[in-house]
Amino acid sequence: MKVRFEKNSSRIAIEKLGFGTWGLGGDAYGHVSNEEVVNLLRNALSLGIKWFDTAPLYGNGKVEALIGQVFQGTPKDSFKIVTKAGLFTDQSGQEQRNFKASFISESMRESLDRLGLIYLDFLLLHSPSVAELNENLLEIETLFKSKLNKEVKFLGISLKNPINLVSVVRKNHISCAEFNFSLMDQRALSVSELLSNQIKYRFARTPYNFGFLTDNPPTYDNSRKEHFHLRNWPKEQFERWELFRLIWKKIAEENSLSLQTLALSFVLSSPEVDVVFPGIMNINQLEQSLAIARLGILSKESLQDLREIYSLNESNFTVTK
Repeated sequence: MKVRFEKNSSRIAIEKLGFGTWGLGGDAYGHVSNEEVVNLLRNALSLGIKWFDTAPLYGNGKVEALIGQVFQGTPKDSFKIVTKAGLFTDQSGQEQRNFKASFISESMRESLDRLGLIYLDFLLLHSPSVAELNENLLEIETLFKSKLNKEVKFLGISLKNPINLVSVVRKNHISCAEFNFSLMDQRALSVSELLSNQIKYRFARTPYNFGFLTDNPPTYDNSRKEHFHLRNWPKEQFERWELFRLIWKKIAEENSLSLQTLALSFVLSSPEVDVVFPGIMNINQLEQSLAIARLGILSKESLQDLREIYSLNESNFTVTK
């Protein structure tokens, strides 16, 4: 297939480009020093990045604190922070989950302190299961009715599987959602009507599909390392996604594009998404993301062709995790 970009569309893509900070915690993708994080965030702001996605889980509060340090004194209307609550690490470094309303409220206050803010733009429940949402969501919504437009502007959820939105969205309360979306995971398209009609802000994460849509995909052997973000994935997942990756790599090469360019452009071009958060860990990745955005958005024909290729192949590489 031929990949084409719309003329004069770079501004649209640049405005949708955000900054995912998971890797800056240094506990999932490799070590990053505080000095490196500070310099990278300052560069992102100076280059026009306005959207930053973070969470208390990232570096056990480290990333939020560094964002607060860097953004201190910056006019609040020049950036937007999306943070989360519900996932955290205990004293032993083990990941824990708590979606009780009292804990969410406490987490919100701690995030405000670390970020140095008097209110949060967006607070998302961090990867809850449908069962956890059904058990706690009504209480959380009741709690936040008194906080909306005061300490929190928008309350939402961050879900690995966007299809679960059907089960949990409450109109006029859950106003924003974050979900996995990439060339290799287009499940969000099955709930596109819900996203368009009931969700005010739609955030896409994992546009590079956990690294599989890059020139250096993760391997099963490397995933066995301590703290590696895919360490609990089965070997079958790696094998299936490596084969799926080759389909997209071939299309990219046929169009003289890098795989990263095709992957990020696809998500930036999708009308179901308002902001895209690629993970960024160094200045090269920051500059690469901006360079891709400057190409603009894909033509409607190219976007539809890529979606059709996914539909034809997805059943052979169904997500096992």
